[in-house]
Amino acid sequence: MYDLIKPFQPFRVFLMLFLPVASTATLLAVLAHYSAPALAPVIALSLGFLGFLFAVDGAASGKIFGFMMLEHSPPINRVLAMRKNRLWHAFSFSATGVAFLVLVPAGISMLGMAPPLAMSFGHCLLVAAILVTSAWVVIGEAACSQTAIRRALRGIHIGQ
Repeated sequence: MYDLIKPFQPFRVFLMLFLPVASTATLLAVLAHYSAPALAPVIALSLGFLGFLFAVDGAASGKIFGFMMLEHSPPINRVLAMRKNRLWHAFSFSATGVAFLVLVPAGISMLGMAPPLAMSFGHCLLVAAILVTSAWVVIGEAACSQTAIRRALRGIHIGQ
């Protein structure tokens, strides 16, 4: 029997938020490559990073733009799940971000267009370290702070 209260699945929320923003950032970088080739990597990385932070915050808090609930589980379950699996979520979010930054430019170059940036193995490790650290901090603020715990115990949804 299907349960009406779905378990908290922050990775789905992350993908729903990250993929459109990162795709838009990559598209803008490809378009910028033809007029300002040196600016394309900056656009791809900066807008991609902002999209990553937006998606991690949405996944950690379970809300988008402060008004739409994405999950139906009780707030305390959401906070406890994020606290329990904080490192795993930070790693999976950052691995998705790095994979997007590596695979999308490769696909763009296969199409015959100029990729916005080419990443070496060292670049991937550096970006992964930055993304894991950023995700750790954002998840910590959204689900591990004293305010988030108090609100969850009172039954108020995270982020309100």
